[in-house]
Amino acid sequence: TLPRTGELYEVEGHTAVMPASHIGVTDDLDTSDTIMKFGTAGSSGWQKELVEMKEKEIAFRLALIEDYMEANEVLSDGFWFTIYNNEHINMPDICSYLLTQESNPILGTIPKNHGAGLNCLLKRMQFVRCHPALAVWYIFWDEIWRSNGDASVVKAVAEEIDPYSDQSVAYRPMPRDQLEMWLDD
Repeated sequence: TLPRTGELYEVEGHTAVMPASHIGVTDDLDTSDTIMKFGTAGSSGWQKELVEMKEKEIAFRLALIEDYMEANEVLSDGFWFTIYNNEHINMPDICSYLLTQESNPILGTIPKNHGAGLNCLLKRMQFVRCHPALAVWYIFWDEIWRSNGDASVVKAVAEEIDPYSDQSVAYRPMPRDQLEMWLDD
C-alpha cells in the first residue's frame, strides 16, 4: 500500500530474483539455521492441522474397511470370483461352493431351500448362451415384462410374456410373420 494514501499499488512487469542463499540454501544443500527458521516458521498452525488431517484420514480408511467387511458378509469375495464371474458354472459346482466355502450362512442354504429356482436360473442362462439371437430375444421380452408388467394389457397375457412362465414367448423365438400374428391375437 502507498504510505500516505493507503491505496493498494500493484507493480506489473517487474520481477525480483533472489539468490538461494536468501533463504539459507547453500550450494552443497546443507541444512542451515536460516532454512531451519524458514521451515519451522508458522509450523505450530499447520502441525495441528496435520494431526487433524491424519485423524480424518484414519477415520475415513477405517470406514472404508468397515463398509467392505459389511458388504463381504453379504456377498463374499469368493462368491463374486467363483459364482458371479463364471457364467459357465454348473449346478454341482454352485452347490459345492455354497455348501462348503460360502461364508454367508443364508447363501449356504440356497441349494437346499431354493434348488428349483437355482435350476431355473441356470436353464435360462443356458438358453440365452445357445445363440446370440436367443439372448437378444430373451432380453427383449424380459425387458418388456419388467418395464410393463403392471400395465393391464400386459397383465392380461402375463403367462405368455413373463419369463418366469414356461409358456413365455421369451423361450419361443419365431419369425417376424409368426410374431406379428401372435401379437395380433
